Amino acid sequence: MSDFEKISNDTAPIDSIDDMSDKINALIDDITTVEKKDNIVAKTAAYTLVKAADHMITVAPTADITITMPAASTCSGYIFEIKLIAEGYTVTIDAGSGIYIDEHSQYIYMTQLYSIARLKSDGTNYHIVGPR
Repeated sequence: MSDFEKISNDTAPIDSIDDMSDKINALIDDITTVEKKDNIVAKTAAYTLVKAADHMITVAPTADITITMPAASTCSGYIFEIKLIAEGYTVTIDAGSGIYIDEHSQYIYMTQLYSIARLKSDGTNYHIVGPR
């Protein structure tokens, strides 16, 4: 084995500086992709979540509003987090027509300040995986 050590889960040793550079660039691309998934957006009015952009949203409504989830079939494995940061209003989380949250309801209602809902898609429905 050369002086270069393995820098990933790849079982092949690094044989050259070019090989090492390629592996480092691939790791940087992986890290960048993960960082993009941690997008936090703030909303004050009704909104439909977007799989590629919205994984964490804070909601500070000035009236009762509805947050609509993307189709569960388009985001299997994704976790969305919604946090209410304003008092006096109801945030309705709508899973969409024919889609259920924990197999019980199409809706979740959030009214308590700083309440959080974490929802994960299984490709068919959503499941609560965190506080509510």
